[in-house]
Parts: sequence; structure tokens; C-alpha cells
Amino acid sequence: MRKTLLIIASLAGLLASCSPQVSVNIINQRPPLEGDGEVGFVYAERDSVDNAEMVGEINVTPGLTNLMLPYNISTIKAANEARKIGGNVIRITSQDNLLKGKSFTGDILYTEDTGNLRFFQKYKSWSTIPKKRFEINAGIGGEALIATNEFVLGVMDRWYYGPESVTDMYLGCYDADISATVSLEWAYYLNNRWAIVGSFGGNRVNATYFNPYTGAALNRETLYSFDIMAGARIRWYVSENVSEKFISVYSQVQLGLAFHSPGDYWSRNDMAQNRLAYQLTPVGVTFGSNLYGFGEFGWGTEYIAVGIITGARVGVGYRF
Repeated sequence: MRKTLLIIASLAGLLASCSPQVSVNIINQRPPLEGDGEVGFVYAERDSVDNAEMVGEINVTPGLTNLMLPYNISTIKAANEARKIGGNVIRITSQDNLLKGKSFTGDILYTEDTGNLRFFQKYKSWSTIPKKRFEINAGIGGEALIATNEFVLGVMDRWYYGPESVTDMYLGCYDADISATVSLEWAYYLNNRWAIVGSFGGNRVNATYFNPYTGAALNRETLYSFDIMAGARIRWYVSENVSEKFISVYSQVQLGLAFHSPGDYWSRNDMAQNRLAYQLTPVGVTFGSNLYGFGEFGWGTEYIAVGIITGARVGVGYRF
């Protein structure tokens, strides 16, 4: 249990480091924008902003999430910071690809005359309630956590030194076929940014036990492992351009309970002894409107990998 909690804490720290870093130098703070509080972006070398009040300066450094969907996550976080100090225009003065994550610096401005500006991107407040607040999806993951007891990423993870006793020889003489996790997930959006999420997943295990002297099959059993979890989702990006209007990017974390059907195999699987279920998802991406496809990348009970190499889950969902 302690080892699992340490893993969760370490991955949570990594997840936090994925987010873009935004620093603001306030020059003349105004009241925060009200309502939807739309913030637009322009380029200094292309667009002039007349009759604008200088509110502050901003510097953005991208995180790991930008490497998967460049630029947009940085701009939406910058817009949130500008909104807090009363700015409604960010004029980008310089930018750098920085591994295509695109860091940038700019001025935060406020102007009443936005009708003639050529914004290349605009964002409303995250407090806006989406029209469709529910999502439900079905997906299939990669290698489950319990499968790593036998193999890690499909490669045997231990040397064979021989049994210490006849009992150990019999206990270790088996084959186990563990399926990928099939799961259902739901989400309820509190606003455009935050959602409550939950999931239910399961795996099938086919275990065959052999006589270590003759190789003859002694017994076979089919077992099932399940997990039920709940947690929170934060949405980093929801596209508003017509060409991108069906894309969203999010991160989420879930905790819960793991359990399984009765069977002899579980006494041989150390990972199955841990009843704490968890799933950390640094990056999830959806493509589509009411009916959508998605991909998630992360670590946990339903799909896991080693180190910074993430597991994955893909599937389809529906919004209503």
C-alpha cells in the first residue's frame, strides 16, 4: 500500500509539471472581467491595438502537455491570467518554438474597441456552463497493472533461479493470459473546465496449471478482476475555432477499489493483493461533437507502463 501511494504521489508531481508556466507583471490592474469575459490574441507585428490601456506583461513557458497539442494549452492558461487582472487582449510580442511547445511573451491590454481586431484565437471564461454536461464512454486500455506481475510491456521481468521447495515448484508452474482492461467511464461537467468522473473496468484471466515433471495440464480456471473509481477532471483546452470545434484536452485523476472473483491464481499475483485502484491521466484528447472518439495516456490500475512511458486507453463516447 505504501509503495502504491508513493507511486501516486510521484506521478501527481509529474502531472503538475506538465502544465504550462505563466508569469504576469502587473502594471495597471483593472477589475476582473465579468461574465464570459472573452480574451483575444493578436500579433504585435501584424495588428495595431488603438485606444488600449496597458494592464500588464505576460511570459509563458510550455509544459509537457504542449508537446502533445502545441500552443493552445498555453494560450488558454494565459487568457485566464489576463482575465483576472482585467485584460481582454493579449498582444504577442515574441515567441519561440521551444520543441514546438511555443513559449511566448506579450502585453496584456484592455480596450473597448475589439470589433476591428483580427484575433487569431479567443477564449471565454471557464466558468461558462457547457450545453452538454454529461459524457459516457467505453474504451479498452493497454496492459493492466495486475498483468505486470507476469510481464512488463510484454517482456518477462524476472530471471528463473529455480524453486526453493517442491511447493514453490508447483505454485510457479502455470500460464496466465490476462486481457486488456475494458471499461465504462462517465463525466459530469460542473463548468467548462471542471468535471466529476467515475469508471468501472474489468479484466479476464485464463490460468492453466501444469505438472512440473510431466508438463501435463492439471487444472484450468477463468477469473475476473474489477475496479471501480471516481475522481476529477480538469479540461485545459476546448477549441472554439470552426476548424477545431470538436477538440478538447484534459487531465484527470481517479481513486477507488479493486476486487476480483474467487480463484487460486490470485495467491500467485502480488499485484492483485493491493485493493487500492488508481488511474492518473496527464493527457486525454477527444475528437468529435455528440458522438466522439478519444485517447488517454497515463499510469494506473487499468492501463500502466514503466517510468515516463505511458499506457493508453482508446474508445468512443457520447455527450448529452
